[in-house]
Amino acid sequence: ENYLNFVALREISDSRRQFLDLLCSIGFLDKSDADNLKQSTFNRHAKKHELVHAVCAAGFYPNIARLDQTPAMNISLWHNNERINFHGKSINASKKRFQSSDKWIV
Repeated sequence: ENYLNFVALREISDSRRQFLDLLCSIGFLDKSDADNLKQSTFNRHAKKHELVHAVCAAGFYPNIARLDQTPAMNISLWHNNERINFHGKSINASKKRFQSSDKWIV
């Protein structure tokens, strides 16, 4: 029932190799970095899972907004260093407070 498909694993490996070749061809990586990727300076943050998650979220959700709340519960939203507002029909428009852990709105 749960198994690793050899063909799928080969396709993943081929895609990874193609991606590395593309990064080398545009000059983002040196061929020596691609050959020893684990030791590459470009891989120095690989174990920082929160950072990797943030980068993935930024790629998947380019219109993410930063939520700033003052201790007095004043809310401001920011996107690309520009202050924005919730749309009047948004469910969040009438919301007066967010949890303190909420830092981003998608």
